[in-house]
Amino acid sequence: MSCYRHFRFAALALVLLSVLACINRPMRRAIPRPHIGGKVSLPQSAERDVDILFVIDNSGSMADEQLMLSEQFESLMTELRAISGGLPNLHVGVVSSDMGGGSCGSNPAAGQLLTGGATLDGTALYIVDIEPLDCDLAQTITEDASGNEVVSCDTAVTDCQNTHCAHAPGTSMRRDHLTGCPRCRNYGGANETLEEVFSQMALIGTTGCGNEQPLNAMRASLDATADNADFVRENAFLAVILITDEDDCSVKPVLGELLFSESTEEVGGAGYVCYGQAVVCEGDDELSTVDATGWREGCVARETSRFLEWPDTFTAHLEAKKGPEMLIVAAIAGPVDGTELGTAVEIAPDPANHDLVGPLFSTQCATNLATQGGAYQGIRLRRFVEDFNTEEDMSWAYTSICKASFTEALRGIGNKIKSLLSFQCLPGPLKGCGDVLFQFDGVGDGADCNDDCRPSCSVVDTYYRDLPEQEEVTLPWCQKVCDDGECPENTDPAAAYLGGHPDERDPGLPVPACWQIVYQPACPGSRGAELLVSRQDDPPPRSFTTVACAHLPDKEQICNDNVDNDEDCLKDRDDPDCTVDATGP
Repeated sequence: MSCYRHFRFAALALVLLSVLACINRPMRRAIPRPHIGGKVSLPQSAERDVDILFVIDNSGSMADEQLMLSEQFESLMTELRAISGGLPNLHVGVVSSDMGGGSCGSNPAAGQLLTGGATLDGTALYIVDIEPLDCDLAQTITEDASGNEVVSCDTAVTDCQNTHCAHAPGTSMRRDHLTGCPRCRNYGGANETLEEVFSQMALIGTTGCGNEQPLNAMRASLDATADNADFVRENAFLAVILITDEDDCSVKPVLGELLFSESTEEVGGAGYVCYGQAVVCEGDDELSTVDATGWREGCVARETSRFLEWPDTFTAHLEAKKGPEMLIVAAIAGPVDGTELGTAVEIAPDPANHDLVGPLFSTQCATNLATQGGAYQGIRLRRFVEDFNTEEDMSWAYTSICKASFTEALRGIGNKIKSLLSFQCLPGPLKGCGDVLFQFDGVGDGADCNDDCRPSCSVVDTYYRDLPEQEEVTLPWCQKVCDDGECPENTDPAAAYLGGHPDERDPGLPVPACWQIVYQPACPGSRGAELLVSRQDDPPPRSFTTVACAHLPDKEQICNDNVDNDEDCLKDRDDPDCTVDATGP
């Protein structure tokens, strides 16, 4: 570029800056319409398998919290039992936060699954509770007064025996106490339930190391070891639930051991040094630990710690094992006080040694200090959980361990698992299909302009993903499938095979598979838009459908462009979205 052109652009930039400086109200940024949402990958052949890992702090302050979890675990199970088709095929495991270090010494069992006070059959160190194979379950599905499915089995008809549990070594065929349905389980007799077994498993004791490393423990437990072999199934969803009253202090290999050396502890105590290496606050040197008492503002997870692993390292580890669409991640931990700009933390003398300093408990835990011991703010843990959840989901995905009950959090986790197993919601409203419900009830939102549903989507099936025989197939829209095969030019839904809405499994489908948009009230974020893939046969193992659609904003974006941005048949000032508070003048 010539000097002259540099001068012209520099001069133009100065002019623009001077003009902008004269504007005394915020300018609205035009959001492209439509915008292509990020691709979402939806599992097609793993609807019934879920592996659940609890990472539980077993340090000296966790007795009450372990007991609460064991007593309230049934809140999670209530949601899982309400899943369409009944209880999914479950593996449930527990690992402690104790990875050793410093005065704690080494921990040869670090990352090993623990059974607590539970007794399990066989060699597996985790609960196995799955359906038998190749036998008549004799299931009956009815609906309760709320419209929820109720599954039961006729015990006189079913022919399931122990031989039908050969796919799950160490298990025996037992009846579920609520439904009477046969299950392959590695625990209990006729009257022992999964809830009762887990209530014993969760009590793993309080003699663990006080330098909690829940993220390192999670990683170690999920790696293929002899003790934990077969816990994580290739086609299963994976849920990780972290429960601790201190922030994560997961050290790096080799260098991390220096963090717990005696010389370091003399500087500030192991708990303080973990905090100093875990976060950075306004005014701190990014490369140094916090070394002064008083309030620290704007504290966030420290990215360049010499000793601690950055939380993103663990995010990458999880996503290497499972795609993001197969993961559920949550934590019950110390509440993170403060604003979105960061957390305010007070550094004060350590009550145990007034020559040392350390972070105070979260202010939100102050009323619980006598009964639960309070909690340090989980700044790193929250940063990790945010990688896997939307802002809306964070209401259940990261909850305070200081609360009098864990029920709300456990129900939220159960609901998330239920939604993933039951529905395939799209990430946002669809351009060209603003009123999905109209297709099915003829009424919809009552407006006329958005009744026609013509979404712009690319839908690709991947079979045997990540295996040598992987295959990709682009699927047609079901409205472009007629009685004798694909009809790419068709614009009349009535001319499509079964009106463009065949059943999920239809042996008479003229093509191997096609996609359609259906209305699902459990998908409010997309105005009820759910993807349904209709198929002649069940998909092969490790099948995923990748979807990329043109999406709409969820509300009017620009209030003076004479365009109905969100396709609700209201535009600009006629749309209630266009208030001063919501969108500016």
